[in-house]
Amino acid sequence: MAFTELGFFRATPFGGSLAPNNWSEICFAMAWVAGFLLAIPMPTCVDDTSTAELSFTAQSAHAAWLELNQLVGWRVDLKKSPPPSKEFRSIGVWVSLPCLKQKRGFTVAVLEDRAARLVSGLSEVSREGKLSAAQAAKWRGRLYFASSVGWYGAARAALGPFTERQYDKTGGTALSPVLLLSIRFFEKALQSDEFLVPRGFPSPHLPIFVSYSDGEGSGGVGGVLLPGAIRDSHGVLHFKKGKPTFFSCVLPDSFPCELGFGNLSLAHITAIESAAVVVLLESFPELTHGLWLHFIDNDASLGSFVKGSSSSIVLNSLAAKVHSICTARRLYQYMQRVETGANPADPPSRGAQPPADPLRRGWDMCAAKYPYEWPVTPRLVV
Repeated sequence: MAFTELGFFRATPFGGSLAPNNWSEICFAMAWVAGFLLAIPMPTCVDDTSTAELSFTAQSAHAAWLELNQLVGWRVDLKKSPPPSKEFRSIGVWVSLPCLKQKRGFTVAVLEDRAARLVSGLSEVSREGKLSAAQAAKWRGRLYFASSVGWYGAARAALGPFTERQYDKTGGTALSPVLLLSIRFFEKALQSDEFLVPRGFPSPHLPIFVSYSDGEGSGGVGGVLLPGAIRDSHGVLHFKKGKPTFFSCVLPDSFPCELGFGNLSLAHITAIESAAVVVLLESFPELTHGLWLHFIDNDASLGSFVKGSSSSIVLNSLAAKVHSICTARRLYQYMQRVETGANPADPPSRGAQPPADPLRRGWDMCAAKYPYEWPVTPRLVV
């Protein structure tokens, strides 16, 4: 007759001095029992976790887990252990899984109660009037996560003052004017409807927009937009009817900062290249509700738009403006570098016609437009 020796792990009540260790011991013990007695592969975790699985296997696994807990005598709080669902809360965000039958895609959104707690915490920081380097590091992480979940990518540009305080070696804790502006920016943003709008992956059925922009040292900028395109089942782009369009203009010397830091200079070539992207979005309002593929030949500008922030206050503000426009228009942004010689927006930035149209339809020219808060009128490159 064969004998089987079973071992079990020690676990003390929840709320002890080493609660995470206790939780992990209980989880590991349950996984060991499930694997040894029932041949059920069961992963372990401590705190929130989530995964995607087929509906029938998820329901079966949940039922088996509940029964196993009942057999060994563990009480399960069903309020904290809800059954599998297509929509659920995880790590402070609301997750909606895709459903082909309902033509619903994957989305995530910041939870309203989480946003409210962040606002309450920031208000407390403002009242106290101080923020240490360690506290700034924590707030930077919280706010970066919150601004990366949904559509409001413009908020990432407001994290610069938190970063500066995090790495400040002087030990100062008083709130600087720029730090106060950032706190107020986030307080307002977190209470806006835009911040809570779910965001997922672009649908393959969305229209695709391809554009280019460029700038030159004296302030001239140009931009090119190809006709909207759709992608067939083989991944081939088919451009809609119409001619590609370009604009050409000269930037003002300065512009109002998107984050409220006054007027900023547009004298540097990298700032000019970045501002050209803002002008392109304003000049082509048809860039909306689609996948936007934009090409630029300046690495620093490209990096600021991809990250949504920059150590330069000028690039930071322009990145915030671009992400703010994309949020308002529900425009999925994807940027990539193009060599200057292959950039069709290079000649218009110098007042010349763009190169031969790759679609062989000829070119249309449109009037350039600035954001409404720029109190100047665009003029053509001479």
